[in-house]
Amino acid sequence: MKTLKYIALLSIAAGVFFLDSCTNNNNKTQQAKKENSLTNKEILASTNLTIKDLDSLIRLNPKNDTLFYKRSKLQLAGKNIDEAINDLNLAIKVDSNKPEYYIELANLYIVKAESEKSRDILKAAAKRFKKNHDVFTELGKLYFLVQDYKNAHKYLDQAINLYPYDAKAYYYKAMAYLETQDTTKAKFYFNKAVESDPKMYDAYLMLGAVATEQKDTLAPEYFMAAIRIDSTNIEPRFSLGYYYQTVAKDYPKAVEQYDYIIQNMDSTYAHAYFNLGYMILFYTDHPEASIPYFKNTIKYDSTVVDAYVNLGIAYKTIGEIDSAKYFLNKALKVKPNYDRAIKEINSF
Repeated sequence: MKTLKYIALLSIAAGVFFLDSCTNNNNKTQQAKKENSLTNKEILASTNLTIKDLDSLIRLNPKNDTLFYKRSKLQLAGKNIDEAINDLNLAIKVDSNKPEYYIELANLYIVKAESEKSRDILKAAAKRFKKNHDVFTELGKLYFLVQDYKNAHKYLDQAINLYPYDAKAYYYKAMAYLETQDTTKAKFYFNKAVESDPKMYDAYLMLGAVATEQKDTLAPEYFMAAIRIDSTNIEPRFSLGYYYQTVAKDYPKAVEQYDYIIQNMDSTYAHAYFNLGYMILFYTDHPEASIPYFKNTIKYDSTVVDAYVNLGIAYKTIGEIDSAKYFLNKALKVKPNYDRAIKEINSF
């Protein structure tokens, strides 16, 4: 009887396991069906699909180029560049009529520092898609990156002829002119970029940088435009502070920007501490108050050699010679033969 009882229990357990297994398999099947029913637009927009999910979908739909394209994006997110390149090549093999595949493939080769492969892909795309301005913009951008500014202008002009509102093409023309010291044309094309795309953050940032270099009072306006577009980015706010510090000589406004960065954006931002310390050391009668700022600079970025030198100057000014020599010698360890540090040491 006991044997029969055990057999009965085992049978029940097996039945439960079988039912559970069926339920799990059914759930997996339902999930697979659900994933397989996604449209291409939904596949591209999905944040839930994994590489394994896409592997399964590709086995079911090996002629769907969108699946390879999506998987390439996930591979890139996982820093698997070679796998991402392979998937883009597979996407192109399935459907060779989508210029965005060629553009992304070319950009991956730029990441790999293989500019010749990138150029060849984009040139092939330019022959295939003669009226696609994005392809010509990317080709112009590539030539800008490899410092061939003549060809950069050539292809960027073709992009603009195809689409006169191509903000990216204007931006890279401006950058090419900036690299060849033609700031007048650079400003013209940066302005064309923001006219074409009023939310082009990078163009406003560069307009601000050029204005700062030229001591132009429009600089704050450009930096504020960049801040309105992306208030999370430190660069335009720091650049605004730098303009007030070095050009306008409006130190309270500079302090306001640097303090905002430290208090609200990044409490470890070394350069904000450095500039605050610099203004206190050289523009006030309280050199000792600069010391904590330079120490914070070093704390968060030990490579800022001038922070050590300025600590040396601050300690020398208040008569603490041993501390002054200590930090000046530290500066020489960070940057051997640094003239500024040597000059201060020789002044004792």
